Amino acid sequence: MDFVGLHNVAKHVIYLQEASEAALSTVQSLREHHEQDIKDRHTPVTDGVQDALRYRQSLFQSTQLRLKSLDRRMQNIIALVRPSGHS
Repeated sequence: MDFVGLHNVAKHVIYLQEASEAALSTVQSLREHHEQDIKDRHTPVTDGVQDALRYRQSLFQSTQLRLKSLDRRMQNIIALVRPSGHS
């Protein structure tokens, strides 16, 4: 089994988790700023922007959940295939 390859995949999963977290934070900030900006001026356009931002937020949240799950699976695989004598 390609032990180095598994570690590289695990490294990329961590990178994707960080990127997803940053993107989610950005979307949340955009939503908050937009909500403050429109206050009582709800129109179909402003409501559509909020809907689009909520949708993007949910996509990044589900991506984070999938990446956490993938990270746990990768760690389990690495633990199983770790050559004896390595910790």
